[in-house]
Amino acid sequence: MAKRRKRVSKKRRQVRKRFLLAFLAAIIASSAYLVLRKKETSVNHYIVLTKEGSVPLYQDLGHQTSYKLERGTPLIVEKEVRSLNRNYLGVRYDMDGIISHGYVYASDVLRYHFDESFETSLAAFPDSYRQPIRYLHALYPSWTYSLIKTQLDFNQAALSYTNKALIPASHPELVRSQNVVEGKNWHYASVDTVRYYLDPRLHLNGGQALMFEKLSYNPQEDLRVAKEILSDTNMKGIDESTHKSYAEIFVDVAKKYNISLSNILSRAIQEAGGTSPTLSKGAQGVSVNGKTYYNIFNIGANTGYQDGIAYAIKMNWDNREKAIDGGVAYLASHYTQNKQDSLYLQRFDLYSKHLGTHSYMTNILAPVDEVKHILKGYLKTNTLSIKRHLEIPIFLNMPTQVRYPLRGQHLQNINTNLQKNKPLSTLSLSYKQDVDLEDGMGQPHIQLTDGSYQLEEDIDYHISYMHQHQRGQASFVITGMNGYCGTIRKNYMIH
Repeated sequence: MAKRRKRVSKKRRQVRKRFLLAFLAAIIASSAYLVLRKKETSVNHYIVLTKEGSVPLYQDLGHQTSYKLERGTPLIVEKEVRSLNRNYLGVRYDMDGIISHGYVYASDVLRYHFDESFETSLAAFPDSYRQPIRYLHALYPSWTYSLIKTQLDFNQAALSYTNKALIPASHPELVRSQNVVEGKNWHYASVDTVRYYLDPRLHLNGGQALMFEKLSYNPQEDLRVAKEILSDTNMKGIDESTHKSYAEIFVDVAKKYNISLSNILSRAIQEAGGTSPTLSKGAQGVSVNGKTYYNIFNIGANTGYQDGIAYAIKMNWDNREKAIDGGVAYLASHYTQNKQDSLYLQRFDLYSKHLGTHSYMTNILAPVDEVKHILKGYLKTNTLSIKRHLEIPIFLNMPTQVRYPLRGQHLQNINTNLQKNKPLSTLSLSYKQDVDLEDGMGQPHIQLTDGSYQLEEDIDYHISYMHQHQRGQASFVITGMNGYCGTIRKNYMIH
């Protein structure tokens, strides 16, 4: 009998164990549901801009990153989502002409607001330039902008630069031919590649717009800034020949030649390989007949470092301070004091009688590459948002749209700025010409349609009203945004 009771007791324990496990599973499932459940809220659509670089864009929540977005990328918010105790935004964007959807962290973006007071600053710019500059203004309100009217035909200028534009790639869409013209992998860039990098509108974003910054000395950039920019490079210490820090040397020459400190630092880092394990040959120094010569900026190094050292010998740059001073003097006299006072103009010599004959660099990617160092320096020193002035060129006969030659393979194509560029005057507009004054306000209901598409206010256009708080004649102005451009002004009556 005892043996039988023991078997029953064991069975009961198993039942209890199963019950307990089921109960625990139910608690865990309930807790997981409370934590993991997704709550979506539809909202009136609005625009946000990515505040930082490399912001992750997710195709679906819980999935891998689809893209890393550049600083200042515009996205249209369609819904707000709470999931995994994180706030997300469900967004739409234009990827190479195709409308797509995804998710970003709410903390990674800044809500965009149209600034009517800024519109007078844009009056001189063509319509296709205005929306990207509006976005820049939202990110950096202290920046100012002016126009360079080149009087150059865009397509003819692009053709001229193909004779001098090199690219370190061999992809058929990016190069003119598979022939290597310099080093091991430098090819002539195709005309479509040149058109893409020549078009200023495609670089008016938070990650690249600084290529248009005027390169005169900014007093707010001082020794502290130089030390911080050089802190993780091979030039963070002391020059053994002069016993001065590289930071001091760069500050002294920036003031001496009225040239941007951050620009010469970023250029030195780029040319000297300051972030690489070893410095370039010109920065290391090359011994010739028992004497060592330096060329920090690779001045005159047209076919290799030997040409640069030959130039250094000619200039007697037998220590790094002389090479830095002499190199900056060369940059100032040949470029910044010669109407080439931005990274863009030092690549594209728009003031030259013969285009392509006075470019500081032949690499078509150079302004995009070098501006990364400048941006990094500004971020390290917390000076990105101080007052800066950008000069932006325009050309004659600019195309409505220029795309990257490798369709769908370049992140910059996530961009709503240039997908249509349609004048508002070509659209269908409807509104009431007579309205009543209600609650101290008289505004007509306005609708704009592009075929079957109904435009969204503060996404595709912005409306500003005049005299809408009193009876009599009032008016409104519609300003095109994103893919729409131009303005429409209409009068109406308030009774």
